[in-house]
Amino acid sequence: MNLTVYIWTWAILAVVVLCLALYRFTLAGHEDESLHVSAVEAQQVAQQQVVFGKLNRVEFWGKLLTIVVVLYGLVIAGLYLYHSWLQSSQVTG
Repeated sequence: MNLTVYIWTWAILAVVVLCLALYRFTLAGHEDESLHVSAVEAQQVAQQQVVFGKLNRVEFWGKLLTIVVVLYGLVIAGLYLYHSWLQSSQVTG
């Protein structure tokens, strides 16, 4: 059983999750945490809403892909352990 393809797929997914985390960190750096409510600050309110929307989407996909990466890694580890167990339980003759 060759797990190389599965491990590479898992590694690529893990890198995507790390890139999303870095992107989220960069977006959060542009977030304005002060509350703008007056009509004069309408432009800033619109910018806050755009950044907030992007952060929500990145967080959703980041959480979802993190769960996928963890579960996929557990499946790969389980397959490896099962395969190792099968190999060790075979009688060599």
